[in-house]
Amino acid sequence: MQKKIQNNRFIGLLLLLMLILFAGQAQATDNYVICRIDWISPDSAEVKIEWKRPDSQNLMITGWQMAEDQVLNIYYQISNVQGYEKRLITLAGKPFPVQVRLLNSAQPAQTQPIFSDISGSGERERAIANLYYQGILGGYPDGSFAPDKQVSRAEFAKILCEALKLPQTEKEEIVFQDIEQNWAKGYILTLAEKKLVKGKAEGIFDPDGKISLGEIFALLDRSFYLYGKAQIAANALPEHWSNPHYLAMKGQAVVKPTDDIYTNYQAGRLASRGEVALFISRILEQKHDRK
Repeated sequence: MQKKIQNNRFIGLLLLLMLILFAGQAQATDNYVICRIDWISPDSAEVKIEWKRPDSQNLMITGWQMAEDQVLNIYYQISNVQGYEKRLITLAGKPFPVQVRLLNSAQPAQTQPIFSDISGSGERERAIANLYYQGILGGYPDGSFAPDKQVSRAEFAKILCEALKLPQTEKEEIVFQDIEQNWAKGYILTLAEKKLVKGKAEGIFDPDGKISLGEIFALLDRSFYLYGKAQIAANALPEHWSNPHYLAMKGQAVVKPTDDIYTNYQAGRLASRGEVALFISRILEQKHDRK
């Protein structure tokens, strides 16, 4: 009887160790490579690749090529040496800024979509991939992206900070009373420090509330200098405080004639993850500066 109990304990301990091992493997493989891009001129950019989360494995950029779909393919692999994760890329034809795609040169060409619910090669799909490769916008643990899901104000604060390449502030000044325990507190305080967000009422940010199109266009207009100009169709707008910001986005081709809101702007409509990806990618694909 005693021997049977000991055997059961041994089996239980073995199963526990295997569970810990598999859990560790799952967590490790969940990491992925992203790139940071600094556009230097219309024909050059400095590109640095890194792990989304800290990792001891070195990365090496092995090459690059402008693909037929006008996306810059950046090839990389895991390396035993350091110092090759950053490269100055120069291309003829002045293509920069441009969308990017990261490809592991040590593996067969990727045929599976990045997210289980995103397929095709339309503008929205390419915008989502572009932000994913730049570490600005990710998916969910089940492998989905949920492009039609609404975006919380806290989520958009993080996305905007990543797009602006803003490090989280170290100040602990209490600006909003309702963010103390929120996961996005650092991002929200960073935007507040830059005077980009003001909250919904005195001392209230409402981090879990969903963000509207009007609020998004106001934040984008406050955050970026854009130099592109587009012909815009004149149409009557319902009175709303965000109209000047919306018109600015139309005039700079962030909102395009292919969008349903181009002639039917509904400022209070809640924005989706797919729309957010599309608008921000369009900004990053044109000449821009941070305000």
